[in-house]
Amino acid sequence: MKKYIHLLAAAFLVLTCAYHSHAQGIITTIAGIGTQSYSGDDSAAVNAGLDGPYAVALDGMGNYYIADGYNNRIRKVNAAGIITTIAGTGVGGYNGDGILATEAQIDHPNGMVFDNAGNLIFADPYNNRIRKIDIITGVISTIAGNGVAGYNGDGIAADTAELNDPHGVAIDATGNLYITDFNNHRIRKVNTSGIITTIAGTGISGSMGDLGAATDAEINSPYGIVTDNSGNIYFADVFENVVRKIDATGIITRFAGTGTASGAFGDDEAADTARVVQPAGLAIDANGNLYIAEIFDARVRKVTAATNIITTVAGDGTIGYFGDNGLAISAELAEPAGVAVDAVGNLFIADFANNRIRFVAATDRVKNLNAPDDSFNLYPNPSNGTFTLNAIMQAQDQMKIVITNMLGQTVKECSMPVVAGANTFFIQLNEPTGVYILSAGANSKRWSEKVIVRK
Repeated sequence: MKKYIHLLAAAFLVLTCAYHSHAQGIITTIAGIGTQSYSGDDSAAVNAGLDGPYAVALDGMGNYYIADGYNNRIRKVNAAGIITTIAGTGVGGYNGDGILATEAQIDHPNGMVFDNAGNLIFADPYNNRIRKIDIITGVISTIAGNGVAGYNGDGIAADTAELNDPHGVAIDATGNLYITDFNNHRIRKVNTSGIITTIAGTGISGSMGDLGAATDAEINSPYGIVTDNSGNIYFADVFENVVRKIDATGIITRFAGTGTASGAFGDDEAADTARVVQPAGLAIDANGNLYIAEIFDARVRKVTAATNIITTVAGDGTIGYFGDNGLAISAELAEPAGVAVDAVGNLFIADFANNRIRFVAATDRVKNLNAPDDSFNLYPNPSNGTFTLNAIMQAQDQMKIVITNMLGQTVKECSMPVVAGANTFFIQLNEPTGVYILSAGANSKRWSEKVIVRK
């Protein structure tokens, strides 16, 4: 993204720990050593070299994918944290389709999405194409764009259409594909029959047209795009400093941002009254909450679906690299370009200028194995292995904590005194990525919860 991004009375008991005041997401680096390089395939992703990761995507099976932009590759990181290359030779260009993706040239891959059959679709912007990697065969093909930078109309087969630097892709529930046609200042749709149309933008860059038909509106260099379960489409109108929404009837509105890069920041207020500066990648979670990667403000923001209130979930606004293993809102990011969120609310960030993928553990509880008990609260879960357990006890006693793996083998066990009232325990689990069971008991209370370690 270097092409565009630079535009802009409690007992306190410690097992192995650092203190955090309350339940907020903890940030870690899960891929990339921070240097602009290509290295590390078939080994741990945290030791790999990345160069300008534009985007990150999830397949729902515990794997995540990196658009390693300046390496002209797409990388896969499996659930064990091992990285491989699945597309691209490292040479930027185009050498044809119908071949293995690992033998194909791609050029600065950007937005990615999985279709309803599990195939990976990605924007190949410098080739002016949208391409697909078949999940079974590994063969690459072009599904939109003929390679010519331009606009030659709609109502034609998508692979004969001209695109101009496409950046983002999204799939809706019925399999329609949406493309942010960046330099054409349009949103394009490819239906399941392979026919392309324009659903937003006149081709003139600008901001006019809210509250009217999206096809009559001006937009300005659209970037990330997502769809929700109600048929709404959201896209980052990057140079207008807003996120816009196209509803199921085709009406466009300003959803987040005021349209200016100046003014009050605006956390904890309505999203459309807050400053949003150069929004890029977007993601949407299972509850309809929207996540926005803000390049210029070096933050990731969240718009809560139920209230339309915007908050910061990662980044303190300082451009840099700092804060791993601490609160995500106190960490430094550098031009975050892409974002993805998994089924339990864990956040993945393509930290472009840091040449890293950052991970923010969800603060919501992973499934409790027995009846919910407000006496116990464990967070963050998942985490990188550091957990905080708050326990409210009725009397002085001994708290016993046992953690087992999914085979029932004990991997950690400890016992310590508790007092009547609030107790806080910091638990360091030095085990590989995986799912474990934590059981705790005191004052005749017994409680168990699944915990997830993600290194």
